[in-house]
Amino acid sequence: MIGSGCIFRHRHSFTIHTYRPGGGRYGYSKYPGGLHMIILPSRLKNTVVAYLHARSQLSSRGYIVGGNWDYEMGYFDYLLDDSTRTNYLRIPFYACKGSIEDKNGIIRMGNPYLLSVYDRMGLACSRVDEDERGIPASYINRGMELLEQAEEALLGS
Repeated sequence: MIGSGCIFRHRHSFTIHTYRPGGGRYGYSKYPGGLHMIILPSRLKNTVVAYLHARSQLSSRGYIVGGNWDYEMGYFDYLLDDSTRTNYLRIPFYACKGSIEDKNGIIRMGNPYLLSVYDRMGLACSRVDEDERGIPASYINRGMELLEQAEEALLGS
């Protein structure tokens, strides 16, 4: 379900919006810059797989292991290009057995989501432009296509 129970940890304060079916949302704003996310329904959620297999299958499709990983958790990120903000399809994962760099490490996939980050540094008192709200439909559609491909790579059709 889109918008259900997301826990998001980050080192910086951003605007965070969790979108729910029907358009409802809640948000928190502290500093300029912003973050929007849409949680995507997926067959990958709670899938248990060997880390090296998942990394091999997803990296061959353009995913990278995002920079905020540690030995217990991480993210497979797919960069969606945009000139004004950074957009990702992000698939979180958590170590179930061993660590993620173990040759025999086992991971459990989390709930995938689209993430859009933009930087408005120096504009602390400015209003958010209408085009900075949410994630454009073209990225939502592309993210869903990429997620289906990732599901097929890891789970089969």
